[in-house]
Parts: sequence; structure tokens; C-alpha cells
Amino acid sequence: MLDDSPAPRADDAGSGSMLIKLISLSRERLSAVLALALVGPLSVSCGQEAEDSSGQACPEDMAAPPSPDDFLWGVVFEPENYGATALDDQIAALRELGVEYAKYWLPWDSVEPILAAYDADTDTFGAIVAGSVSDLSEALLLAHPDWIDEYAFPDAPGSAFANLVDWSATDRLVARLNAAGLSPFPLIADATTAPWVADSPAAGATRARIAPEPLGWQGSTDVAAHRSPYRGVGQATYLAHVRLHAAALARRYGDDLDGLRVRWWNTENELNWASVHVDVAGWRTGDAWSNADFLTELLRVLHEGLKSGDPDARTTMNLNVHDARWLEALKRWGPFMDAVSLGAYPNYVFAEPVLDHILSNAVAEAVATVDDAKPVYVLETGYPSGPATKGWNETLQDEYLRGSVEGTIAGGGAGYLYFKLDDAEHEFADDDVKRVENHWGLVRVDGTRKPSYSTYRDLVLAH
Repeated sequence: MLDDSPAPRADDAGSGSMLIKLISLSRERLSAVLALALVGPLSVSCGQEAEDSSGQACPEDMAAPPSPDDFLWGVVFEPENYGATALDDQIAALRELGVEYAKYWLPWDSVEPILAAYDADTDTFGAIVAGSVSDLSEALLLAHPDWIDEYAFPDAPGSAFANLVDWSATDRLVARLNAAGLSPFPLIADATTAPWVADSPAAGATRARIAPEPLGWQGSTDVAAHRSPYRGVGQATYLAHVRLHAAALARRYGDDLDGLRVRWWNTENELNWASVHVDVAGWRTGDAWSNADFLTELLRVLHEGLKSGDPDARTTMNLNVHDARWLEALKRWGPFMDAVSLGAYPNYVFAEPVLDHILSNAVAEAVATVDDAKPVYVLETGYPSGPATKGWNETLQDEYLRGSVEGTIAGGGAGYLYFKLDDAEHEFADDDVKRVENHWGLVRVDGTRKPSYSTYRDLVLAH
């Protein structure tokens, strides 16, 4: 049962995984919001006091770090996207770093371009069009576990999802990573990549993405002058389709079939920050993202769906620690994660001082809060090496990376994934705060390595 109670909102907003989706946000508004977050209660450095003003323990007060053999090392990368280097070069750079895990966004619509709606009257699945509904429910999925296999393997004889689902793009990437000895760590079911509903079956018909809003609801986002329309399908229907998609992902990639294997899954993205994605960033839309019960149900169906597809699947979700209430979210959603994961970008709006201790303190606090058997990972963090005119540089990036890795380990963290592999070449105005988005990488746009690349490689080898 879902209700309309509001989700806990951050009193102060922050950066989190601020990808290029923030392009539409004004420089002044983003600067003000981020600055408020980054001087919040996490900004007291260990060594000044045993605890900061919010009661957070310093890393030296925490349990012993995990065994080096158990530590999860990785990098976030965007496969051949946004002007990044070719996939061959990216894989070579990842292997040279010595990391095991490669995290990336797996767009829902790359597998299911148009929502495969269920018609209870005909007991069939078909591409949804505007004005129609999907009768799919969680109860039906539990009664028809065969649908998971049919979605996961649409080319099998008798599959109800023939010509509705296409795994070719995701298969290629998983296969390439597996063949290189890298473990894929896909972020799945991001609402900004949800399947589409078309006005008609005709080619070129107007389309809108599905949204967890009531039938008849319409909304849109406008990012980088690109408008994306959305249409409501109802929360229960949305959740049922998320569950089916997640279960099929785990089923297809859970048995090492034809060299395809995924163990860890990032379930959605910064859900404790979802209301900020709507109100500030502008790349989500609708009231559901401020509904605490809906967000909890979303994490539940993702967790349970993946487990139904592959009992050995492991799930986690990156909590944005710039949310003043991230610990509340951790306690509420911990049961639906096999590991608790954090994300932080404390130097998004100013170069100095280097604020790696914000992340380190958050790791220590998370470790102190969760069950001893549940690991704490840093699933996203980074420091931009530019623009130089604002004070950022490669030396400071190197300092942040080293400090945040060492602080994560000292605080009892069990994994660290740096954001991200490659620099980019987006076009921004000279005074746009989001110019930092071009400079997160360990690798420059010309393919040469920054000092932070060698530092990260050495840290991985040393631990």
C-alpha cells in the first residue's frame, strides 16, 4: 500500500552524481544550493574533535579496516558516451588500473524501448500506445514466473516478449567487460531512461517516457535544451514493470551464460536525493519522487526482483551524503541493500580546501550504523581537475583521490569506485559552474593519464 506522505527531503542540497543532466540548471541556483550542502554538518575534519557537531565518529574511532582481499575497487565510466574514448581504450585503461569493477548506467530503454504492456483480456504483451494501460501487477508476476524467463530470453520459442525486448547492446558490453576480466556494475532502472509510450504504433509517432504518476498525468523535463515528455502509468504498474525488468536482468546475467555475468547491481540512483533531482536539478519530474513510501517500494521491488532472477545477485544503492538526512534513508532502506553505498562530491563548487574528510567521516558513520555483516562502499566520488581559472587542478585532484581512498579504508569502508574514468568536452559558458563536469576523469580527453590515474593504480596495488 502506497500513501502520499512526503519523503524526507534534504534541508540542504548537494551535488551527488551530478552528471551532464544538470546542464539546464542556472549557474547561480546550482552554486547556491551546492554551497549550502557542502558547509553542512559533515564539514568538520577529524583531528579537530573526536566527533563532529552531528555526532559522527572519526575514522580512527571505528572498527579495523576490511581485509585487503575483500576490498572492492572500481571506476565509473561512460561507455563511448559524451565524447569519451573508444571502448577498447577504456577497457585497456581500466585493466591497467588494476580495478575489478566497472560501473556504468544501463539504460532501461536500451533493453525495452517501448513499454511491453500486459493486456489481461487477451493475456498478451504488446507495445503500449497512449490511451491504453498495462494490467501488469506484482501479483501476476508472482503467479507467472515464466514471464521472467521469456523477458530474459525473448528469442526463445514461444516468448511473449519477442520483438519487444532487445538485449544486443547490453550483451555486447557485458561480454566485453567479462572477457577483459572486469566485473560489470550496472546502474539499472534509472527513471530518466524508462521505456516510452507512443501516441500510435506508426513510425515517428510522438513519444513520452513512462512515469510513476496517475493515469492521465503528463509532465516533462528540459535538460540542455532537450525536452523529455513523461506520462503516468500509475505507481503500482510502474513498480510491476520495474520488478520484471530487474528480475530478467538478473536471470540473463546470473548464470554466466555464454560468458555473460553480472553479480553487483546499482538499484536506481540517489533516491534519498530524488526530490532535489525534481526541485533543483530538473531531471526528474512528478510527485512520486517526494513520496517516502513509493521510494521504499521502488527499492524493495528492485531488490526482490533481482533476487528472484538470481538468488546470488547483490544489490546496493548510492546514498548522497550531502543530504542532511542521509542516515535516516540508510536506516530505512538498508534492508533492501546487500551493501550500503555512498556518494559525495564535496568540492563541486570550490577548489579549496580539499574536502575528502567529508566522505571519510560519512563512511565511518555508515560503518557505525549498519550491521557488522553488511559492507559499506563508496559507489561514486570525485574531484574535478579544472577549470584552472577557478582554482581546480590535477594536483588537488590527486590529493582528493588519495585522501578519500585512505579515509574510506581507515573508516572501515569495504569498497571504493572513483567517478570517473574519462574527461569530457561538453560546451559550457565561461561562467557556468557546471564546467567541472568536463574534468572528473583520471584520463584526459587526448587519452593521456593524469597524476591521479597513477596514484589510484598505486593505491589499488598497495592494498
